[in-house]
Amino acid sequence: MGVFNAIFSPKDKKALVPLDLGYNGPSYTWQRGGTLVRLDRALANNVWVLAFLQYLVSHLPHIKSNHRPIMLNTRQDIRLVKGRPFRFLAGWMKHNNFLTFVKEKLNFARNMAVSLSSFTTCIKYWNKNVYGFLGSQK
Repeated sequence: MGVFNAIFSPKDKKALVPLDLGYNGPSYTWQRGGTLVRLDRALANNVWVLAFLQYLVSHLPHIKSNHRPIMLNTRQDIRLVKGRPFRFLAGWMKHNNFLTFVKEKLNFARNMAVSLSSFTTCIKYWNKNVYGFLGSQK
């Protein structure tokens, strides 16, 4: 008899083992120079996974940091966004009609996601046809 703090078989232990939820987006969440590492990850146990059957973990673009933020979406209407992410071009601010364009096209009277999606579509058209920037070609 004694305290051994050991188990003899897996049946002797019941644990909520953390599961890596995976991700969508770039593979690595941290970089310095040429070193890229996946430091950050989303973990959950099987109880959480059963409670949230639909989820999506996204590695977002890094802004002013060498870490990419992680977003966990547990909504039922998850969609993967196709194409390139929206990028704001600082040069747009110098265009004479840009502020007027934004005031006319950016309307938060509706759902914010719908408003931003609509604005993104409008600004891509404006960027190509008014501002004249076509983006880089690969």
